[in-house]
Amino acid sequence: MTRGECQTDFYMYGRRKTVSRAIGIIKVIDSLGRIVIPKEMRERLSLGREVELVLTDEGILIRDPRSGAAKEKETEDM
Repeated sequence: MTRGECQTDFYMYGRRKTVSRAIGIIKVIDSLGRIVIPKEMRERLSLGREVELVLTDEGILIRDPRSGAAKEKETEDM
């Protein structure tokens, strides 16, 4: 593994997930609580203007609101 890359396991909705190419960077949180997600990361994850923040035991997970539980809810509503 190279600098900034690691392998980590986390649990989401009771399922174990392994991320083997995690890229870590340190960002500043401004006085309004905002952070900037780098363009390369937003493009890689196909993030639009809205994101879902999920609080986990390990920290905060940022993801597309159309994935995961949000997507499952859409399917149930149909």
